[in-house]
Amino acid sequence: MSKDSIFLPVKRSPLVKITGPLEVCQNATLQQYLAFEQTGLPGKGAFSGPGITKEGMFNPSFAPGTFTLKYTYTTTDGCEDAKALTVKVNPIPNVNAGPDKVMYEGFGTILNGSVHGSYTSFEWNTHDTSHLLT
Repeated sequence: MSKDSIFLPVKRSPLVKITGPLEVCQNATLQQYLAFEQTGLPGKGAFSGPGITKEGMFNPSFAPGTFTLKYTYTTTDGCEDAKALTVKVNPIPNVNAGPDKVMYEGFGTILNGSVHGSYTSFEWNTHDTSHLLT
């Protein structure tokens, strides 16, 4: 009986990590997502998904909603790892401070503010949360 042997090299697998905000407002500035291979294996990686560049710049003005951003890293030996983040982009709120008012020095007025859409509350810059501001 004869025996044959075969040599199978086992290549190391990359291990990817992604960082970046999980929730942003639609009118926020560009968001930088970072990803890196944690074991030091040489190779190349790229982001993919709606509104993101391969370098990881995400534009939340793309659209409100929930999106999956993915980073795929391939080592020079051809081994691959990929990770994904789910990012929620909140729509721009539709707010209104009420009709224009004329105010005279020494007198107050009432502002009747409102918010519409998927938002249910708001806060004046005085930190008051009622609809009426005096």
